[in-house]
Amino acid sequence: MSEAWYDKLDEINRNAVEMPMLNIGLLSFGVLAPFYIVYRNQNQQEPQEQSTSNEDD
Repeated sequence: MSEAWYDKLDEINRNAVEMPMLNIGLLSFGVLAPFYIVYRNQNQQEPQEQSTSNEDD
């Protein structure tokens, strides 16, 4: 189940300013998370998918 959203979260959100917001999301069991968590766009996913396919070769 954790793999369903694993690649959807934006890695830029991991800074000290937004850590309290992530904690609130955890404490609210994710109910409030969609209001302030930034998700990746399709344009951001394409290069990552290509790099993972190169690692498999």
